[in-house]
Amino acid sequence: MLLLVICFVVGVLIRTEAGRRFGDWLSQHILDRIPGFSLMRGITRQLAGKKGEQAFQPALVELEDALVPAFIIEKHTDGQFTVFVSSSPTPMAGAIYILQPERVHPVDVPLGKAMVCVTKWGAGAAEMRAAMRSGN
Repeated sequence: MLLLVICFVVGVLIRTEAGRRFGDWLSQHILDRIPGFSLMRGITRQLAGKKGEQAFQPALVELEDALVPAFIIEKHTDGQFTVFVSSSPTPMAGAIYILQPERVHPVDVPLGKAMVCVTKWGAGAAEMRAAMRSGN
């Protein structure tokens, strides 16, 4: 019960201007220094449907002779992509690759569906394959 009251009070406080300023300060000076915090915050916001958050763009990438579910991390000025290929069933572990654009195929599926594909050992990969953007 005490935890519920504390959460309620903190929720009310962060809706005030002073609470928002304190939250921004806390995030900037303390939380953003914790390894992985900014990434997890971005993913959580993206999963919650917040506009403007694009931590990971789901994609299928060509590795050897296979299409592999992956997440685009960034696009380079020369057109190459940094991608993260998750280990299944643990989406926060995996490998990072820098690939040529012709080997990276963004897909039009929400981040949550792509995460489910990884956590459920590929279930939903057919939907990802069907959602590959043409011309990529």
